[in-house]
Amino acid sequence: MAVLIIAQIVVLALHNLSTTTTAPANLPSPTDLSLQLITGLAALLIITVMFLITQTLAPRHTDPLGLNLRKLPRSFLHALLALAIILAPLLFANIATAYFMEHWLHRPPNLHPVLQSLRESPPLFLNLLLILNAAILAPLSEEFFFRGFLQSALIQTRSFPRRHGFPLFSALPDASPLTSAPSPARRWFAILLTSALFTLIHQQPEAFPTLFVLALGLGYLYERTGSLWAPISLHVLFNSLSLLQNKFASP
Repeated sequence: MAVLIIAQIVVLALHNLSTTTTAPANLPSPTDLSLQLITGLAALLIITVMFLITQTLAPRHTDPLGLNLRKLPRSFLHALLALAIILAPLLFANIATAYFMEHWLHRPPNLHPVLQSLRESPPLFLNLLLILNAAILAPLSEEFFFRGFLQSALIQTRSFPRRHGFPLFSALPDASPLTSAPSPARRWFAILLTSALFTLIHQQPEAFPTLFVLALGLGYLYERTGSLWAPISLHVLFNSLSLLQNKFASP
């Protein structure tokens, strides 16, 4: 389990590097985009290798992820339903943030670097690199870490929450798994904490409300379905819709 924790931290660092190499106002160079793709693929490779290792050596740590391929079609349908439910809160958070930025801070919200880069009409192969990273690699790596590892660890360890110290330490190897079903309060606390960390790690204050609403939906969907395919699908749908909206909204 300790090896899996280290691998997930490496994955998060790689993905964070891949999404912060491009300046928002400039068209990225081929080198920048190649770095984004390489780090995204490296993160995905680490996830795949560690998943296979832990499934072989410690199946109990991967079975709860619900990654059986037979669950994928139903999980995708659940993701579509979840998207329809949270779409209104997402739009409200986005509109409210834009209103606050324009009327109180007197500036429009900054676009995500990937969206800004796509608006600059890069060459086709660079365009494809950006889309692959944003629509596929980012949802996979982030959902494995935040919902598959972090949220699950916070829920399934007996010593959480502790009276002293940061609760995340309960995910370390000295914490033993729960012998009874986690309480709703434990589940919701894990969802809220994971959602807050998911929001902060993106380092986009103007997008925090929207990201937090999305993260709540992702965490709740994972708890309701028991399959990581569901939040992965929802995350892919959200990012893909964001890319499409950005494409049609660009001047």
